[in-house]
Amino acid sequence: MNMIHTEAYRTAFSAYLRKGTPIPLSLKQAGTTARYVWRCQGDHFVRPAHRANDGRVFAWDNPPDTCHPGEDYNCRCAADPYILGETEFALHEYTSDFPSGPVRCGNREFVSHYYFADGRAVTLGHVDKWRSQRRIDVMSM
Repeated sequence: MNMIHTEAYRTAFSAYLRKGTPIPLSLKQAGTTARYVWRCQGDHFVRPAHRANDGRVFAWDNPPDTCHPGEDYNCRCAADPYILGETEFALHEYTSDFPSGPVRCGNREFVSHYYFADGRAVTLGHVDKWRSQRRIDVMSM
């Protein structure tokens, strides 16, 4: 989406990048929509609370408990304008029978799947199965 910002907003954004001063809410709302879609970077540096907000729609005048994207210290999250019927967003809830933990799927499982699965796609079910097998292997040591 192309965004057209006012000169005041650009100046405030520049100050934010240089000094970390928050952008006033009035400048954020000027020329934008009333709602936004929270977008996080999706890497391992993202705070759990910010990851939970990813893909959700919020109003500028009613921020979530975590504040608006980019307002927290070192936050790299962004707010994409939300236009009803035009903006694509997704609120994904991933569920698993296994709690998150130190057990991770490694290259062994993915390479094995590549060679022995006849080109079938990897699903979350495969990953859960691999994680449970790894968990059993780790516990039996």
